[in-house]
Amino acid sequence: MVNVSLTVEPPSALSAAPAGLSFQVTAGAPDPPAKLVQIQNSGGGFVPWTASTTASWLSITPNSGSSATLNVPSIAVRPLIAALPTGTHNASVIVGTTTPGVIGAPVTIPVTVTVDPATPPSLSVKAASISQWTILGGADPAPVSLSVNNAGGGGLPWSATVSHPWIVLSSASGTAPSLPSVRLVTASLPVGTHTGSVTFTSPGAQNSPVVIPVSLIVHAFGTSGRQFHASAAGSPSGDGSLGNPWDLATVLGLNSGAGPGDIVWVHGGTHRSPNGYFNVLLAGNAANPVIVRQYPGERATIEGGLYCYGAYAWFWGLEVVSAPGVNRGESFVGPMESLAPGQRFINMVVHDNNSGINLWSAAVDAEAYGNVIFNNGYHDGSSRGHGHGIYTQNSTGLKTIHDNIVFNTFGFGLHGYSTEAGAVRNYDVRRNIIFNAGVLNANRPHYDNMFFGSGSVMENIHVENNYTFHTPAASNGQSRLNWGGQSRDIVVRGNHWIGGHLAVGVQDWDDVDFRNNMTYTETGTQVLMTTLPTQDTGRYLLDSNTYYGADIFSFNGVSYPFNTWKILTGKDAVSARNPSRPVGVQTFVLPNKYERGRANIVVYNWDGAASAAVDFSTFLAPGATYEVRNAQNFFGAPVAQGVYAGGSVSLPMTGLTAVPAQGANVPSQPLPTGPEFNVFVVLMTGP
Repeated sequence: MVNVSLTVEPPSALSAAPAGLSFQVTAGAPDPPAKLVQIQNSGGGFVPWTASTTASWLSITPNSGSSATLNVPSIAVRPLIAALPTGTHNASVIVGTTTPGVIGAPVTIPVTVTVDPATPPSLSVKAASISQWTILGGADPAPVSLSVNNAGGGGLPWSATVSHPWIVLSSASGTAPSLPSVRLVTASLPVGTHTGSVTFTSPGAQNSPVVIPVSLIVHAFGTSGRQFHASAAGSPSGDGSLGNPWDLATVLGLNSGAGPGDIVWVHGGTHRSPNGYFNVLLAGNAANPVIVRQYPGERATIEGGLYCYGAYAWFWGLEVVSAPGVNRGESFVGPMESLAPGQRFINMVVHDNNSGINLWSAAVDAEAYGNVIFNNGYHDGSSRGHGHGIYTQNSTGLKTIHDNIVFNTFGFGLHGYSTEAGAVRNYDVRRNIIFNAGVLNANRPHYDNMFFGSGSVMENIHVENNYTFHTPAASNGQSRLNWGGQSRDIVVRGNHWIGGHLAVGVQDWDDVDFRNNMTYTETGTQVLMTTLPTQDTGRYLLDSNTYYGADIFSFNGVSYPFNTWKILTGKDAVSARNPSRPVGVQTFVLPNKYERGRANIVVYNWDGAASAAVDFSTFLAPGATYEVRNAQNFFGAPVAQGVYAGGSVSLPMTGLTAVPAQGANVPSQPLPTGPEFNVFVVLMTGP
């Protein structure tokens, strides 16, 4: 006896979802992003299909495929509007099959395109103002890039003029969109506040001219002429002289009489507070800050935190660290808290605290510049680490976060977050080097090198020319720029988003400028982008980026290969994707605006070379003596030193170490990132 089983499948049934498409565009605008149509087979069997259109202005990709019950392919439909006049245009996508008996075949998908009349060009410059600072005799501030765009239709040529010769444009004319930069040349300017403007015009364009106010403050050291001294061996009864110094608590607590325009030199040794932290009430004013600075050639260590309540107090070159043996398995005293307007933290070394530098909303117009921040945070036995390299909120004024080196945290690297309305806005984040956030946790889970998120609207966030790194082979870590809901506008330009299971996320913004970035992930997602139902990509500038490695791009919750991503988003037309790993050696030299002869060096050593040649001529003059420090072991022996002879200096990429995190109960000690990636700080030690 032979058992025979017969399964009768339902007949194949071809359908499409959605059943129709509509587009609304403006004459002269780019072709709109594509929309997806799913080709479905709700019956049995296997159905090969082909797709065609009834109009030459309607593009479909792909134009053939096959569909089974569990196989739901999609085709991308995009109108090509260049030749379409204003009005409403109708066409169809027809999906047919040569398989007989398929119910519903062929499927006709109506497409309606409404072309609205062209709008006139409208000049838009994404910068409300330019506000920078420098020190008399110091380096010029880094150039500021401006985004000149057309918020209307058609082409938009522009030209620009400046009000003063110390305001220098990289280009005086162009066609939108373009990225001219503004550099402020300070050599001839005296101490004080200098104002001017850059004016952009475009004949016939709406909103022309656009005037960008420019403000530059040139500070002098010790405008009062008074200099005081604090020593670990000083006392409250001292007079602040070199021979009879104060103790640090006295000078920071307003018991010394130091104030606006004064310099307080903090001498070498360990400065301890009986409370485990120092309350800082010392204050200056906007024109005359008070400067608390490490004495040249010495190492001044502040053990415990600084809670900074004094306005316009600058802290410069000091080391801030927790007490030895602290338990990293629980919270402890030790962050640097910025809590008053006009504070600046300059070239500090902040490590092994429960958090690094916290810049809160009360610190209006505060700046964190050139700081080396590492091994901060703690864990409490939960699934996540706590304590970030920089934690920040901002409501009014501008938070400036430039040229910091942040790495090897328990928590995030740079963390801008609040659930309060209007508490994450107005940020200028440039040239920071942030890597391996989260590595001090068990199992090295890696967190975001950079994270901006809020329970309410964020706005006016500038993230430009930053350098990040998660070890690419680990495919672990990420950076996310918006998490938590709809936000207004962000500029993300010229950054390196390297490594991680997600290189960078840009989510739920009304307006995005994402250009000239480089991403590299071996197996993860290159870019994750989402829009809410009330948002679209029409106002996005997404182009001129370079993507290396995995061919995974996520748009509104679905992953696509790069070519499909471009069709669906309508962006990245002149961007490039390379399936391979980057090659060569990339070096970036970032001169320090506060200290002549100092610079941060970033090296992406894709070829694994034993050394890298780096040109020092942009910040160091021939004949100057220098030393090069490995940022991951900042207080270790210099990795190179000598008298600068001009040209390039060879820096080692192998044999470098990462200093262990201090204290008890550290689950996972950091590992050095070389030879693939290294960071150095160059210090001039003599003229």
